[in-house]
Amino acid sequence: MSDIVTQLSKGAPVDGAMLTVTAYVGERFLNLIYSGYAKAYIFNSKIRLKFLGPNPQTFKPPMPFKVYAVLSHSDGSPIHRDYLYTDRIEVHTRVHSRGGILGSFKEEVAMSKNEYGLWEIKVNLRNLLNNDMMAINNVDSLSLQAFFKDIYGSTVKSSELRVYATYAPNNRLIQISTSTMKPSVGQYIIFHVRTNYYVNLFNYLVISKGIILVAGREEMNSMLKTFTFTVSSEMAPSATIVIYDVAPGGEVIADSLTFPVDGISRNNFTVVLNNRKDKTGDTIEVAVFAQPGSYIGLSALDKDLFGIDADNQLSYAHVQQKMITFDDILPLNNASLSYSWYSHYGILDRFFYFPSPTLGIDTNRTFEHAGLVVFTDANLVLRPETCNRTRGLLTCMDGGCYHFSKKCDGRSDCRDGSDEGLCHGNDQYNFAHFRMTRTNRLQRLYDNSWLWKDVFIGPLGYHIFKVPVPNAPVNWIISAFGMSKSHGFGIQRSKLKYSSVRPF
Repeated sequence: MSDIVTQLSKGAPVDGAMLTVTAYVGERFLNLIYSGYAKAYIFNSKIRLKFLGPNPQTFKPPMPFKVYAVLSHSDGSPIHRDYLYTDRIEVHTRVHSRGGILGSFKEEVAMSKNEYGLWEIKVNLRNLLNNDMMAINNVDSLSLQAFFKDIYGSTVKSSELRVYATYAPNNRLIQISTSTMKPSVGQYIIFHVRTNYYVNLFNYLVISKGIILVAGREEMNSMLKTFTFTVSSEMAPSATIVIYDVAPGGEVIADSLTFPVDGISRNNFTVVLNNRKDKTGDTIEVAVFAQPGSYIGLSALDKDLFGIDADNQLSYAHVQQKMITFDDILPLNNASLSYSWYSHYGILDRFFYFPSPTLGIDTNRTFEHAGLVVFTDANLVLRPETCNRTRGLLTCMDGGCYHFSKKCDGRSDCRDGSDEGLCHGNDQYNFAHFRMTRTNRLQRLYDNSWLWKDVFIGPLGYHIFKVPVPNAPVNWIISAFGMSKSHGFGIQRSKLKYSSVRPF
């Protein structure tokens, strides 16, 4: 590999370079020469530490909040445990007020026990500022930066995350959070509502795909209220809960939370292959166990074709990743905080997500980011702006201005980068096209297709059948998905492998 890097670089960096290997094989008698190629991208071995979600974000100073940091290789693959000198990262927090910096704090945070390579960072200004409410109410923003030390002693640092305080002219705030990290259809989800002023009753709405699904009102007996409701299938793949209260004087105080809903885990089924009955290997028995009345679809592809991973097959991680983008009512990236783990071959392995608080800096934008239009004579608080919208100027999170044509142009025109914070990441390598063209085509990739079978499960809860095995010596990858009237869509999480290579 060092020889290849030496020939490729010649003084230039090789990170992100594409390497193409071409092989030739010939037959001397007929003078036939065939060629084949394979491509690969070269990534450096550096470790990347980043915060999840857009930058900047918002928070409510008197109340605790969470941010998430993830550690990975440059190609998006998880870090092996041998690289970990410790499972802790050091988080530096700077507290900014309207008059300057109130203080700088350091804290060590342990890795999450639920997800490898992820850190859940809890920030509570009451603890950092010794419960000084006057100082807390004057907080304007926070700056967070994470540091990680690997086994070789090198320190990796993240980009700085800026978090702005919600605009509240009368210091009245309401916050909603959840302790249910992975809500699932048919299960209860637990919400916690905090306030810093007296609230008798608060109202809430649950919205998904532009439709109000649940509306209600809860009595606030103290500064902290916990309530629950059942997650329905209409809330999948994500939903937003908006809470609001009309305070004395007609001021509307609001907050929202977008939470993911797992709607594809209830329909569980099992596919079993039995090749022990036919010793010749000409047939194989397939047994499918599922809920009565379910529909199961089976297919098998050549391992090489399946490895292309060009969205030609369904997988549990792919379905989750696509479904989380279905709610196009929400602004870009206002959906749940999410991250995708990839293998070193560029194949999507796992996908996880977490509840995400609102990105609205004030009450007006809280409703706007939730996709709601409000008609009221009450006061929907809007942070004062100096930018002339009629001239095409938009407001940065720090109060500056930028032209709307500069939004998502790849360059930060705001000092805090808020004009680029809600934009899709640029796929400079175009991996979707790369996976389709990374190797040359072989005829067997088109011919080797097998086990396209539709199965309906009877009242016994299983279906057993035999299928002939193709004569070609192929390593097969078998995948399946199912549909149920009561449990909806489901997909087989682990792929089955079967070899049709027969003994001599």
